[in-house]
Amino acid sequence: MANHNNNAIVSRRKRISAVWLIPLFAALVGAWFVYTEYQQLGSEVVLRFLSAEGIVAGKTKIRHLSIDVGEVTEVELNGSLDGVVVRARMQRGVLPLLREDTRFWVVRPRIGATGISGLGTLLSGAYINFNRGVGDIGGSASRIQGSANRQCDKIRL
Repeated sequence: MANHNNNAIVSRRKRISAVWLIPLFAALVGAWFVYTEYQQLGSEVVLRFLSAEGIVAGKTKIRHLSIDVGEVTEVELNGSLDGVVVRARMQRGVLPLLREDTRFWVVRPRIGATGISGLGTLLSGAYINFNRGVGDIGGSASRIQGSANRQCDKIRL
């Protein structure tokens, strides 16, 4: 009889299993979502008001020409406890409108001797409106004094 050697030859492959492609793909998709969300973020502005009446973080919108261009992210008392500090996130394309003398005010329903205004807020809730200023763009424009009504004085920082 012939003498046969019945030993198996085992070789190891240096290849990664295809199963690992699924978590790698999921990580890439997650990174893409984070990147696109970061690209769409605008700047944060800090507004100061005497009262937070009608302003709710995560709900109150900031509008310009009746278009939502930002949202309030945080409302807190100021350091001297005589007013409120409102932090808001503005859309990226709105930043050129924010200048040193930009004026913000809260729009809410009002009835007075001069007439009725803000009736649209009865269903939608109060919102913050603003007028573009004529001063320099950027710089100190991220901290702006707000007013309770539209007839506010021009405020420079």
